Amino acid sequence: MTVNAKSRERSSDGRRTELIDAALRVLARDGVAAATTRKIADEAGLPLGAVHYWFAGKDDLMEAVIIDVLDKLSDAMERAAAASNGATLLDSLRAAWRVVEDDDPGAQLALYELTSLSIRTPAMRDLARRQYALYRETAKRITDNWIRASGVDLPGGPEIVAQLCSVVFDGMSIAWLADPDGWNPDDVFVLLSHLLSTAAADPTSHAGT
Repeated sequence: MTVNAKSRERSSDGRRTELIDAALRVLARDGVAAATTRKIADEAGLPLGAVHYWFAGKDDLMEAVIIDVLDKLSDAMERAAAASNGATLLDSLRAAWRVVEDDDPGAQLALYELTSLSIRTPAMRDLARRQYALYRETAKRITDNWIRASGVDLPGGPEIVAQLCSVVFDGMSIAWLADPDGWNPDDVFVLLSHLLSTAAADPTSHAGT
């Protein structure tokens, strides 16, 4: 990941934060393709030159937005993981899903667009890795709580259990955003927790793996 020197040196200025916040609003409302620097400047109530003063260009601003989103996401996931202590796996998945349901769908779609942008932009690729590492780490904290409480032993160990829950949750999120009426997340989480709990309770179900 590269951070533009101009952005780094001036990162404490409030107008930079205003532009990042405005960019988030424009992204949530209009998407990445429509988020021009002029539209973002207008949203912030600042002249277009302010964007180019604080950022080298749109990619530099988008990088700053992704970093800001990941910082906020990290805080939210930290709270979700802490709240899972002592809860069942199903209750933890349900609690995490409530965060998705309560969030702005536009902001969630913007995050997926920003993820694609970071994967396609070599200088930003580490941001996508950081994002999904954060997902895995949070899932592992949640599933580790369940594994410790249940004493389960599944193929691949805690790392793979966490990866499975993480990819199911991420896939459900984008599927639900695309077609809310066509998916029942709670039924999926009930089945997932049932399958894991059943497999854990019956060692013969994964003998020889």
